[in-house]
Amino acid sequence: MRNVKTNIKAKARSNNKDGIITYDHVKPTNGHGNDLNGEVDSTNGGMDTSKIHHDLNAFVCSILCNPFIRAAKESDRDLLTYELHQCLLAHVAQIEDSEQFLGGEALKPSVPRGSFYNWVRTTAASHSCAPLSLAFLRCLSAKPKRQSTSPLEQYLVQDLWTHFSTKARMENDRA
Repeated sequence: MRNVKTNIKAKARSNNKDGIITYDHVKPTNGHGNDLNGEVDSTNGGMDTSKIHHDLNAFVCSILCNPFIRAAKESDRDLLTYELHQCLLAHVAQIEDSEQFLGGEALKPSVPRGSFYNWVRTTAASHSCAPLSLAFLRCLSAKPKRQSTSPLEQYLVQDLWTHFSTKARMENDRA
């Protein structure tokens, strides 16, 4: 799992100078390591990719290659890409935590990553996929000639998303 997290972070760092994470290089595939034109992915030396790598690429592409998403405003697409990235990182963090717990390392004294408050509002909220779902909905509901959202409106909506995400995660854990 460390490789997945490293690869996600490396791709995030290697993107454009503005620090915006993009997945423009992701192409839809036919499920066999080839793109829809039948070409083998050359980024891995022509070897078949692992099922995990393929499934992650297919998942990312199913979201970002959607024609309605591509037609959305750039700022909405950027937010969706950011939330997708956060969601994937949250899942990697959850897998690492689960592996640590199953290995008995959770019983050993260690330095915590942070407080419960920070965890539930960041990693746990992103893991619930609520911010990703809301960003996706924002792209789908966008009108082409829609007036730009003010910074205050964006802040309020994002704050509301955070509260919904936190609530969703806590309700999920309670059940």
